Amino acid sequence: MALEVKQRVLTEKVDSLRGINDRLKKENKALVSDPIQVEREARDNYGYTKEGEITYKKYKFNISEPENDKAERPTESGGLEAFLFEGPFPWQVPLGMIVIATLFLLLTYKYER
Repeated sequence: MALEVKQRVLTEKVDSLRGINDRLKKENKALVSDPIQVEREARDNYGYTKEGEITYKKYKFNISEPENDKAERPTESGGLEAFLFEGPFPWQVPLGMIVIATLFLLLTYKYER
């Protein structure tokens, strides 16, 4: 009984791998003989262009968690500075200045009257 199950699993795996192999053969044949596919690969993977075309750089972001040993921890003196100027929101300082100026103007307006 166990031998039959193992044989069935292996047969399914062989069929799956044959399907992948057929797909890869078709893709290889297209890359060798189909000029449209060759052009698509050259443009997408290598940045080739035709004469007179303008291209824009594609960014491929590689996001990963930093390792504990390599992660920089802000020191006490640079903690606030790193938070304000190197944080995920570089507009923190201008926004803070706008908020402070707005509060100052509102307070001076209230006490002026």
